[in-house]
Amino acid sequence: MKKIKNYQDFVNEEINLKKALIGGAIAASTLAGCDDADLAKRQGGEWHTGQQTTKTNVNPIALPNQFEMDEVIMTIGTDMNINVGNQTIGKIEERSLSWGKTFEYFDNTGVKKATGKEKVLSWVTTIEIFDENNQKIGTVEEEVLKGLFSFKSYFTITDASGKLIGESEKLDWLSTDIEVKSPSGELLCNIHRPGINIISDTWNVEVTGDIDKRLIVFIPCYKTSADNERKNSSSN
Repeated sequence: MKKIKNYQDFVNEEINLKKALIGGAIAASTLAGCDDADLAKRQGGEWHTGQQTTKTNVNPIALPNQFEMDEVIMTIGTDMNINVGNQTIGKIEERSLSWGKTFEYFDNTGVKKATGKEKVLSWVTTIEIFDENNQKIGTVEEEVLKGLFSFKSYFTITDASGKLIGESEKLDWLSTDIEVKSPSGELLCNIHRPGINIISDTWNVEVTGDIDKRLIVFIPCYKTSADNERKNSSSN
């Protein structure tokens, strides 16, 4: 026998329907009001803001005393992954601008930790380096020495106040070894790449002295970028 709904059944159904609609509206409103970071926390995923990607539940890894920097191919500009063994612990990305280059260092969580801004003045190239709060850390400067038949260059590193803290020996273009020493002669770091890199550059970085590694990490990127431009100019 077919049951006939009474008035109270209709009332109960209407109340339940309204509850469902109100609950859905509240949920949609809550999600709409969340920013990307909140939404990522709710969903346990990643959130992106501009060029920056932050992975939740991942501990940041600081630059160690030894690491490898591998040029990433098929990208615009000179990008590099920072690796220790088989683990990628950071990356450098180049932003090409009309008045110079900008390199940005991101840690393994996608947080930007430092920025290197390039200035080119005649035979001197200056890379000013800033931390994540846009406070100046120091400056890396490459000066090119033009000879009769060759070009040589050398790097100097100064701190935020302009005090000299490191310099390299004079280098031939396309050099494979960069040794940075303190004014007293102490070896601060050694930056090496193989003599032959068929597809892309790989640099091995070893920091042995007391120096902010963020002042070192941009040198391989700039050197590879500058050498690629020189090779392209020569081939053209």
